[in-house]
Amino acid sequence: MNYFEYNGISSLDMGLRIESKNVFSAPKYESKFQSIPGRDGDLILPNGRFPNVQITYSVFLPARTKEQLAEKIAAVKAWLFYEPDRYHELRDSYDTTGFRKAVINTQLDIEDQLNKIGVFTVSFSCMPFRYLDEGREAIMITSSPYTITNPTVFRSKPYIRVNGNGEGRISINIKKYAGEKQLTNEMVLAFIKKVLITDGEHIEIQWNFSDVFLQYLKTE
Repeated sequence: MNYFEYNGISSLDMGLRIESKNVFSAPKYESKFQSIPGRDGDLILPNGRFPNVQITYSVFLPARTKEQLAEKIAAVKAWLFYEPDRYHELRDSYDTTGFRKAVINTQLDIEDQLNKIGVFTVSFSCMPFRYLDEGREAIMITSSPYTITNPTVFRSKPYIRVNGNGEGRISINIKKYAGEKQLTNEMVLAFIKKVLITDGEHIEIQWNFSDVFLQYLKTE
């Protein structure tokens, strides 16, 4: 049966049934279009970001009595509006490879039908990218060099945590791109947002891919 899971709780466990949903939408790239007198077409003024994307579910909540319906509705509200000031994991039964970070972004206008069925729409505001479950799996590196690649066709923003001991080197592979000779060591270091060293065996690296990087790198 089709369902969604929000903040670790399944819609099935809350008694919800899904009639329809909009989960495959993509965010619109944020940009402005400026018309110039005497010039055909508009000039694109990009803001360099993607806004959140809206994921919606049209659901109904069956119950045997009016009292039971009221009790179920209260439980659903407590579930969906728990910690509304932060993002939570949102999973869908149609997508078994990853999840989104979402937060409830609507009031619940619940229509009472026959005093036994509550019909309403649940809308989530989601970060404009997905997270892959396989990205949470630890990789044992036993040989050198070892390459980690992006398994999707989309641009990624990896968060890499390294645990180990001894000496090692982490580098960004730019050999397959044109213009690598123009990159300086300072520019490469700018891609690393933060390096956290908790002890001699645990190093955590947070990457920061800026627009400066993109203007030099073009795929072959």
